[in-house]
Amino acid sequence: MNDAIKELMRKIVVAVVIAVLPSWVAVAQQANQPRKNPPKSRTLYPAVGGNPCAQYGPGFVKVAGSGMCVKIGGSVNFEAGGSARR
Repeated sequence: MNDAIKELMRKIVVAVVIAVLPSWVAVAQQANQPRKNPPKSRTLYPAVGGNPCAQYGPGFVKVAGSGMCVKIGGSVNFEAGGSARR
């Protein structure tokens, strides 16, 4: 039974990676293209500690090799249940 659960978990992890992979590729491609119109300067927060993306809010970081700022977040939930009939 324990091996079946481990195999199910492996399949779930692979499915999540496959589902998220197109998003990663799109972000990477977008980071390589030059911007046509620079964004209007709207300083919402003061830049703190040398982080150029702090103006967009807490949690934003700069993508290496580009001028793009991103914030990644999310959550993962997993529930399991079972019953045994005798």
